Amino acid sequence: MISLNTWGGKLYEPLMRFIKNAAPGTDIFCFQELYFTREPFARAFDVEVNLAAELESLLADFTMTERLADEGAWISGLLPDRDVRMSQAIFVKTPIKIIETGGFHTYTKDAETKSRSAESRESKIELVTGNFQFAIIKNKSETYCIGNVHGVWDSGYVGVYHLL
Repeated sequence: MISLNTWGGKLYEPLMRFIKNAAPGTDIFCFQELYFTREPFARAFDVEVNLAAELESLLADFTMTERLADEGAWISGLLPDRDVRMSQAIFVKTPIKIIETGGFHTYTKDAETKSRSAESRESKIELVTGNFQFAIIKNKSETYCIGNVHGVWDSGYVGVYHLL
């Protein structure tokens, strides 16, 4: 299993090369900071806004389950007219069976506005962290619960992070 923050594909070529080389020996990938869109464009603001689809194509013998951040939760105001969502995803290699998937937010809703640091407010970065995703899988006779969390990256969020 490999867990990796993709950083939105900012280092696209090395990222894709690493994943392609690691895939044959990996059963599960847990990725954070993926972007999902149905738009016909690939790059915006130095990130691959269709990275999830590109990884899904690269990892054709894996099944992807995603956990989308709240609607509009990525970089506020930069692409207001586009359908772009930040997310995370678990990729499970076939023939491992996915039994159940789900997730939850690990922060309180009122924390979104009360605890943003000045730097985050100035750069208009919306809260996209604090999302927990899980997949319950069965491989042969064994059942496992795989967790994928995109944690809190800003010291200004200390004290608002909690698990349900």
